[in-house]
Amino acid sequence: MSGRAITRCPRCGSTVSPFAAGCAVCGTDLDAARARHRRMPTISLPALNHDTRNTVFLLAIVTVLVVFAAPIGILLALYCAWDRNRNGDLRVRDLLIALALLGFVLIVVPTLNPIALL
Repeated sequence: MSGRAITRCPRCGSTVSPFAAGCAVCGTDLDAARARHRRMPTISLPALNHDTRNTVFLLAIVTVLVVFAAPIGILLALYCAWDRNRNGDLRVRDLLIALALLGFVLIVVPTLNPIALL
């Protein structure tokens, strides 16, 4: 019964039955008005397109390689940073350079590497 709460026509204001499908005076479709009335607001999340998924996958692989195999991870990060720079993707380039620097720090200061703690 809560879905049929409109008792006045939204167009002409005449009193209508809560079970009426349309207004007898002006002919407004009350079912559609009720559907608009009870529609909940939606939150739309950004869709991950193909390029975004590839970027997330690339960053995850480079991060794992930087932590577990720092020299290989550094080389891959720098190569991918160079490639992203050629394509104009500067944010991802900067993230890859930061990962390469992290790998360098993990080589120079091995006590920071979580693998060395095992």
